[in-house]
Amino acid sequence: MFKITKEYDMNDRRLVYRPEEYSFDSIPLKNSDYYILFDTLQLGFDSENNACVQIFGFFPQVLKAEERDVLIPNSNKGSIILLLDECQLDLGDSIRFVQSDSWVSYYSPSKGYTYFGKEKLSDSVEYVEFYPDCIAALNEKGDIEAFWLKVNFEE
Repeated sequence: MFKITKEYDMNDRRLVYRPEEYSFDSIPLKNSDYYILFDTLQLGFDSENNACVQIFGFFPQVLKAEERDVLIPNSNKGSIILLLDECQLDLGDSIRFVQSDSWVSYYSPSKGYTYFGKEKLSDSVEYVEFYPDCIAALNEKGDIEAFWLKVNFEE
């Protein structure tokens, strides 16, 4: 469903968390044409090159997750590309990644990261920082198995 490329053009962006809304937002807002939902966390993809350009959505797990020290994996900067031929989306469509229904959430106050993903990842995953301080783990089939998101609280 996804692939990683080495292109990275996200240095002017940041992810904020608004605790009063229990939500993540990307700043600045970028137009997205396709949306993939992981529970209520949404990734927005553009139609120019099918790259992930924003992260947003209602995500109370940050404030309600079990507090646990989260290991942040080493990663390379890159982009997550949506493989449209595998998911057959039209402009404006959104789909839910149903595998995320059984994912776990942890928050590490000492590191400021939220982990949202499978309890145990596949043996061969690749880690990509696809947005500033946002890492995803993709398996050999191109499925996302987890996210590590830096929580920048904004009132």
